[in-house]
Amino acid sequence: VWEELDTKERLEVLQTVANVECAYLGLPYMPQVAAAECRDDILGQYDYAEHTIVFNLSHLPHKNGPEMLNALLHECQHAYQFACVEIYQAAGEEYRDLTGFRMFWQAEKWREEFLDYEDGSSGTEEDDAAYRRQACEIDAREGAEREMEKYLEYLGY
Repeated sequence: VWEELDTKERLEVLQTVANVECAYLGLPYMPQVAAAECRDDILGQYDYAEHTIVFNLSHLPHKNGPEMLNALLHECQHAYQFACVEIYQAAGEEYRDLTGFRMFWQAEKWREEFLDYEDGSSGTEEDDAAYRRQACEIDAREGAEREMEKYLEYLGY
């Protein structure tokens, strides 16, 4: 069915899945899914300030359903990470220092990486490797893979 959908319909499907996924992740908001012109190497990206997941308008018509689902789930993981960082920053020092709050360990690392984010934009292998080895990207890929298995099973793949 995905191949038969136009861009507007594809974005509506992606928005529905984003709503389900972000509710499952416990986010206090639902990111808006949109399409826009982006750098050619970007399929999708999460914008924390606007709470949007933006897909590359050039790629959207050419990607298959599972590829777009995986990209969406990856960006939903980034939305979750930013929400965790927000909670971490709002918490008092007495909570940030508790060694049992594993979420805060991750949130602190994600915050540091978001402040000095490696976007891989130069196109070199070294730059791409720096992008891929960031904890926020590793965690987003792993989270998307976990969720992808559930969706593909549900869809009968």
